Amino acid sequence: MKIRKAMALALAGALVLTTVATGTTSEAAKKTKLKTKKVSIFVKGKKKISITGKKAKHKYTFTSKKKKIAKVSKTGVITGVKAGKTTITVKDTWKQKGKKKTKKLGTINVTVKKKATPKPKVTPNVPQVTPQPPAPPATQDPNGGGTQPPVETPDNGGDQSGDPTPTPSGNPDDPTPTPSGKPDDPTPTPSGKPDDPTPTPEIKAPTAELKIAGSNIRAEESTTAEVTVSAGTVTDVTWTVGSTAVATVQKDSADAKKAVITGVAEGETKVTAEVKVKVEDKDFTVKAEGTIHVAAKDALVINATIESAPTELEITRSAEMSVKVDVGEEEGVIIDSILWEITKGDAATIDTSSVEAGSVIVNANKVGDVTISVTVTAKKGDKTATDTKEVTIHVTPITYNIGKDISCTKKDWGAVTLDKEIVFKKTDLVEVLFSVKSGNADDKVSIKLSPRTLEESNGAFNVQEVGVLEMKSAGGATAGTAEMVRNATHFTSNYATVKGVAAVFTGGANDDDSVVVTIEKILVTPTDEVALSMHAPGAVETNKTATVQAEIDENDFTSIEWVSSDETKATVEADPEDQRNGIVTGIAAGEVEITAKIKKGDNVIIEETVKMEVRFGYKGTPINIDLTKGEAVDGGTVTKNPDGSVLIMNEPGAVVCALPYALKKGEKIKVIMEGHFGENTGGFRMWTAPDPSTVGGNKVQAGSTVNYELNNGKPDFKPGEDFSVTAELEASVECVNLVIRMPGWGGSVTQVTDLTFTKFAVEYI
Repeated sequence: MKIRKAMALALAGALVLTTVATGTTSEAAKKTKLKTKKVSIFVKGKKKISITGKKAKHKYTFTSKKKKIAKVSKTGVITGVKAGKTTITVKDTWKQKGKKKTKKLGTINVTVKKKATPKPKVTPNVPQVTPQPPAPPATQDPNGGGTQPPVETPDNGGDQSGDPTPTPSGNPDDPTPTPSGKPDDPTPTPSGKPDDPTPTPEIKAPTAELKIAGSNIRAEESTTAEVTVSAGTVTDVTWTVGSTAVATVQKDSADAKKAVITGVAEGETKVTAEVKVKVEDKDFTVKAEGTIHVAAKDALVINATIESAPTELEITRSAEMSVKVDVGEEEGVIIDSILWEITKGDAATIDTSSVEAGSVIVNANKVGDVTISVTVTAKKGDKTATDTKEVTIHVTPITYNIGKDISCTKKDWGAVTLDKEIVFKKTDLVEVLFSVKSGNADDKVSIKLSPRTLEESNGAFNVQEVGVLEMKSAGGATAGTAEMVRNATHFTSNYATVKGVAAVFTGGANDDDSVVVTIEKILVTPTDEVALSMHAPGAVETNKTATVQAEIDENDFTSIEWVSSDETKATVEADPEDQRNGIVTGIAAGEVEITAKIKKGDNVIIEETVKMEVRFGYKGTPINIDLTKGEAVDGGTVTKNPDGSVLIMNEPGAVVCALPYALKKGEKIKVIMEGHFGENTGGFRMWTAPDPSTVGGNKVQAGSTVNYELNNGKPDFKPGEDFSVTAELEASVECVNLVIRMPGWGGSVTQVTDLTFTKFAVEYI
């Protein structure tokens, strides 16, 4: 029943792949080509080499000319090591008539770039603050301290020439919506009721930030301060200090946002700016604070500034920061030490050994916040001065901006091709940020990421059919950020390349209900989980060998231990050239489990087991298939004639037959067929298929397809005549079935009637 239900779905959605068949037919020989010609990545970035037309039993090797610039794994994943250029050579090796053959597929030009901003140098003796004339003497508190009264200046009403023009922030919380300009954006429609009040969007209060040019000054010296706001127009600022015995503040008569701070006596005090702001005709008062340190008149004073610090940094990326030191007009000052430290958080690490003094490399390791400080110590004679500054960096997922619209219905998938391919690791956390344009905010859609482009797929349905990543929520989701999970049927290696995105409407009541889905961004967060993928043939013959591959990045392990569950059936040992390959030798017929234990040092960090059959001489010998033991679906019938031939009356269903042995991905069989086309038959179509209960009917077609459709001008196939053909099929995923069905969906032939097989056999290649 599982096969019946799944096949019904398959027969409602599969597409026709037609090949010309005359006499003996097999899949056209594939030509192996190196698709990747040029690669540009950052240090620690990765890129998978793409080869089209790979062939079974061929080994593809990758060699980097300069491993210090870029290294390449056994599976063709390039990793940037340090900035520079190198080349990677790709070779194809196979055996032909017992002799080893090698062909060079080509070379790849690799450029590795350091993703870092220009590094400012430590420049002592360069004044950063122009000394200002001393402010008018402050009125001192009789007790020698206290708060200085606010300095009164005329209110300019926000008409000062220095006032900035308000600029929308672009944040989703901003009160004023900005039209996107896209023609398919829905336009709000008034209700038409004159009594309905017009809703007024809430205006959020702005924030203010105070910057002091030099937070360390001497008594009787001055520095400048300036306040900025996140939105709106500053109409006035009231400046105060916590203790007038330490410092005074004088508002700039031409620009209320600026002020001059003057040191009075040794100490430390807060500087406060009370800012009046007008945002869309609404008045707000917000505060910003800073701290000023005042030293004695003859003390040594320095001011440090962190330059080129990013506010955000994508995980796995690096950035370079530097410190700039201002010593005012002092001469003979020596920078004694510069100490970088992480004071809060563990989202990044820092490295000072690979850059010049005064600089630091920040390496983002995990999503979160990290606060980094720098403390500079300077000396002049017997005088010493220090200054500490810090910056907080938010580490974000790797972000790919997509910005593409997909039109889809409840019945039909829609799809788009990405402008650039994205390579995902199976252990990555992948999320898709999307929006939905429709009349209902609760409308749900389902999204898949696929290795196919729309252009090469003959329709959106084929893009989603082999999606390697799909929504965690099987029923779809409303607009927002959706977590994606691997489809283990198609994401079978450590890495997968995504070229297209597909979507379908899951919330409509009718088949024709439609929405437009905008794929805004794809967010990728690498994890610490070790990626391991096992690749094994389904069987090994007695007295012969087969290879089981443990796909794992070379920096994720130190050794691999291979274990057989029953050495009377098969033995296994590591390939001396690459221990990630386990060489299995068949001993006696039966089933055996082969386990790869991945170690770091003496510890097993991960292990995985595959099952294999040990068979006696199953390759190269045709195995007869009894089609009457197959399952006829959708009204088809299969009967055995008195002469032993099999008659298929199939209107318009299919026959699903179990293969003698499962086909692993990439393995091939020959199907040898002889029979007779009845007077009314239209031919047939055949392909390999996985277990529909685990894959789903819409993906039951999972291998090479051969088509013997009689109305396509094939001279050797005619109604009422005999036929004898051999077809070669290759499984694109693990397959356990063979399917025979009508030729097509929309053509003139819509049935398989009166088709007789006198011979039907498979031969494993």
